Amino acid sequence: MANDAALDLPGVLYVSTEDDLDLPVIDVTHPAFALGLSPEDLDAAHEQQVQQMRSQPEVTPQILERFHGSVIGRALVASAGGVLGAIPTYYLKVGLQGICASAHPIDRAIAGSPAATLVRQRLQDMARLLADGLKPRLVEQPDANILLTCLAGGAAAETWNTLLYLKQESAPLIAARAVAVRVLDMDASAPEFGGKAMSALCEAGNPLGEIPVSWEYHPYDWAKAEELAAYLEAWEARKLVCAVSSEGGLFEYGSDEEIVANLKAIDAGTGPGTVVVGSVTRDCESVRRTLERGGMALRPRALEEFRGLADGAGWELDAVLERPGTFNVRLGKRPS
Repeated sequence: MANDAALDLPGVLYVSTEDDLDLPVIDVTHPAFALGLSPEDLDAAHEQQVQQMRSQPEVTPQILERFHGSVIGRALVASAGGVLGAIPTYYLKVGLQGICASAHPIDRAIAGSPAATLVRQRLQDMARLLADGLKPRLVEQPDANILLTCLAGGAAAETWNTLLYLKQESAPLIAARAVAVRVLDMDASAPEFGGKAMSALCEAGNPLGEIPVSWEYHPYDWAKAEELAAYLEAWEARKLVCAVSSEGGLFEYGSDEEIVANLKAIDAGTGPGTVVVGSVTRDCESVRRTLERGGMALRPRALEEFRGLADGAGWELDAVLERPGTFNVRLGKRPS
């Protein structure tokens, strides 16, 4: 996956992973990455995904051997019973147009698949929900700086895409503010890549070049919500305009108890107007087939079930984007 794809993506920045693979910095405001799909388009993509899953043959040693030559395929095999790694997930968000012609055929097939389209939509939804949720608070607190915290954040691409939306649509609201991005994850490799991506965007002349952004990675296991509380206290989060995100993370894989504990920690550690954005796995055929085949350890929930968890932790559902495999949600603090 080298950067010869850059010839097809004018105006797109590239940075390297720890394995020296050059990947584009996803910019959902750029025509190469912006999706304008209707609900009907997304439903059709999901149906195509389901049809592909129905027709998939049993996994044989020969098929596994082929997958081991593929970056994404190898990660999918390794994700059985767990989670898909953050960098392979980022490849899905890049899509086929950002994968060079010399990449492994399986990588190209997966990057161009309906499943990848739905993951790309999820990222765009996260950035949209974050940007729209932050705007009222930015108006209310014109002198406060911004804190963006990502749980199981990976590359945290939703953070820079949120800033890109805000810069494009409401530049005066962020022009004089410092932005702190804090990525909490058990693995440092994807946050390291994300930090490079943010740094590239913030260089003079690039899309976020006028915004002072600091980026930090901190190890975190969401089973230990008391650590999140300590982080927020150390960052003086109550004084800042705060948003917390967990794309493809806590609300998809976490237990009920872990979700509630983390939401309570955020509620206690942040000020009024804080928003939380994340994706909730919904019960659908593609998820059921994934679980039946011993795939990723997703925890599907009905929307009302998730609403109950949020309510019990002091949060209200502020916005819901219903997608074929997920509910992409924004939470606001429940009035006291």
